[in-house]
Amino acid sequence: MKASARRFTDKASKLSTSTFDNVAVSTTTPAACTPQTSLIISELRLRGPGGAKDEFVEFYNTADTPVSVCTADQSGGWALSARKADGSAAPTIFVIPYGTVIEGRGHLLAVNNGAGGYSLSNYPAGNGQTAKGDITYTSDIEDNVGGALFKTANPASFTSVNRLDAVGSTSETNALYREGAGHAPLSGAAYTSGIDYSFYRDLCGLSGSACTTGGAPKDTGDNASDFLFVDTNGTSAGAGQRLGSPGPENLSSPIQRTSGFSLNSLDTTASSSSAPNRVRDFTSNPSNNSTFGTLSLRKRVVNNTGAPVTRLRFRIAEVTTFPNSGGLADLRPITSVSVTASVNDSGTCLASTGSSATPCVVTVQGTTLEEPASQPNGGGYNSTLSAGAVTLAAPLANGASVNVQFMLGIRATGSFRFLITVETLP
Repeated sequence: MKASARRFTDKASKLSTSTFDNVAVSTTTPAACTPQTSLIISELRLRGPGGAKDEFVEFYNTADTPVSVCTADQSGGWALSARKADGSAAPTIFVIPYGTVIEGRGHLLAVNNGAGGYSLSNYPAGNGQTAKGDITYTSDIEDNVGGALFKTANPASFTSVNRLDAVGSTSETNALYREGAGHAPLSGAAYTSGIDYSFYRDLCGLSGSACTTGGAPKDTGDNASDFLFVDTNGTSAGAGQRLGSPGPENLSSPIQRTSGFSLNSLDTTASSSSAPNRVRDFTSNPSNNSTFGTLSLRKRVVNNTGAPVTRLRFRIAEVTTFPNSGGLADLRPITSVSVTASVNDSGTCLASTGSSATPCVVTVQGTTLEEPASQPNGGGYNSTLSAGAVTLAAPLANGASVNVQFMLGIRATGSFRFLITVETLP
C-alpha cells in the first residue's frame, strides 16, 4: 500500500443583526474593502429524502489563511443567487453576512430550514457538534438550475466581475450561473422521489493511478469536470453513477490536514500487502456488505502538524465500489472494532507500548462510518470514517501516533483503489 493524498493501492463573527430571509445581515454600514476571492461552492444538493427543500450549499476556503467577508460596495455581505427553472429571475437565496470568518481550508454551510428542509443536521462535525447550518434560508432552489456566489449583496451588481463561483447544470441557459457547459442534469423517478445524494468537488482528480489534487477540492472552472455525483444507493440519475454519501461541513467541522500526517504501515518490516498491514478475511457476511469477506488496511497514523489534535477522521476521496467493471473490486467501507496485532516494527512497538522491544502486540483501533446519511450499502465516495480513540479528553499529541484500521466489505473481488484525506481539529 502506497500513500498519495494518503493513498492505498493492490467562527462566524458576532454581529448586530436584522433578518433577511432568515439570514443575519449587518445593521450598520460596513467599511469598504477589497474582498478576498478564495471562497468556492464545494458541495450541494437541491432536493433529498425530505422533498424539494431538503437541500444545502457548502462553501470551502481554498486559502491556508482565513477569509473575512467584506465588500467593495458596502452592500453588507456576499450573496448566493439562484436562477428560476423557467429563467424568469435570479433571486437572492441568502447572504453570507459581512464580517463572517471562514478559517483556512475551512467550510461554511447554508441549509434550507423550511418545511421538509435539510435532513442531515445530525451528521458529525466538530467535537460534540453536528453539521447544522451556519446560515439558514427558506426559498427553494429549484432542480437543475444554476447558482452563483457574488462578492456583493446588491442584485444590480450580480455580474461576472463580482462572481466568486458558480455551479449549474447544462439545463442552465445563463452562463453566469454555471462554469463551463455545466454538469449533467438529474432526472428520473428515483431522483424526484428523494435519493440521498450530493454533488461535491472531486478530492482526487484521478489520473491513471495517481491523484492530482492532493486531497483539495478540484477547481478547474468546469462544473462537469470538477463535481462528482454520489448517492447512498448508487443510483443512475443522469449525472454519473457512483456509490457514496453527502458529507456537509460547517464552520465547526474538521479541516483537511492530510499534509500534516504520515500514514505508515503498521509493521514496516512486512510487505504492505501482507499481514499485519493488510488482512484478508474470507468469512462471508452479506448483511454487512461483505459477501466475499473483508479487507482490513492497517496504518500507524502520525501527527506531524506541530500541535495536538482532538478530532481525527478520514474522508474517502477515491474507492473502487459500485458499479464496478473491468476487473475492479466492489468495496464497501464499513465500521470496524478494535483488534490486536503482533508486529516486529520497533517504531510501532515504542509508540504503542513504550518499549522498542520486538515482537510486540499492539492495539489497532477501529473506525466508524459516520451517519447520517444512512448508508445501508456501506460507504463510498465522500463518506467519512472517524477515529473514535482521538477525543478532547484523549488528544493525539504532536509527534504521537494512533494505529487504525480501515475495514472494507467485499461485494466483488478484483483490483482496488482506496484513497483518503485526513481531517482534524486542534
